[in-house]
Amino acid sequence: MTRQRKILVWTAMVVAGLLACVALTVLVVRDLDTADKLAGVVGALVGAAGLGVSLRALSRGAPGPAPTGPVVTTEGERSVAAGGSVSGTVITGDGRSTGPLPSPRPRGRARPDSGPPAEVRTPGARSVGAGGDISGNVVTGDQEP
Repeated sequence: MTRQRKILVWTAMVVAGLLACVALTVLVVRDLDTADKLAGVVGALVGAAGLGVSLRALSRGAPGPAPTGPVVTTEGERSVAAGGSVSGTVITGDGRSTGPLPSPRPRGRARPDSGPPAEVRTPGARSVGAGGDISGNVVTGDQEP
């Protein structure tokens, strides 16, 4: 709970307590008819305030789902960004084909899983970013003539 929300909850509880004390005092000092009228007015005001809060909450909409995996973004021209592992072949260069590419290196021992990275950025042109392992081929350069 945020600090602002805590302050709002405490303020509402204090105001409700004060209104209850005022209503009890009116009941003791005055008659039941006056206390009844006061309770009706206070109830109407509280109901209107609750309606306003409800309409405000509905107009804000529901928050979107939180991301569950790594956040991978790419900004450069011909860059590659993968949210998970790259195990195939990715080519963004001109004149390249899958024929002359070297085969991927055999995978060694699996590294211990330390959880997905919080964020991977690839800001430059032809850069590569992956949220997981790259066991395939990623080629961002052009074929030499």
